[in-house]
Amino acid sequence: GLGGYGSGDSEDERSDRGSESSDTDDEELRHRIRQKQEAFWRKEKEQQLLHDKQMEEEKQQTERVTKEMNEFIHKEQNSLSLLEAREADGDVVNEKKRTPNETTSVLEPKK
Repeated sequence: GLGGYGSGDSEDERSDRGSESSDTDDEELRHRIRQKQEAFWRKEKEQQLLHDKQMEEEKQQTERVTKEMNEFIHKEQNSLSLLEAREADGDVVNEKKRTPNETTSVLEPKK
């Protein structure tokens, strides 16, 4: 166990492995750097995924709004055309009021 740790030959071993230990330090350093990079990239990726998700949600929201707008416009157009039709009817009625004989004679052949 620990009793033999301070003995002379383990010192020798340690000095023998001096060159290796610097390699190990390099390895350790590289490993740490790699971990940091991986952590960084993971964070970046999470950010990217989050961003993509937000973009996707925004896109869906935009599409939904666009769809609603189109439906709204469609309804508006329908109600407008109804309104126009009503106004057109109104015009005919007004014409009838103004000149009943002319309008009647114009309308009768169409029937």
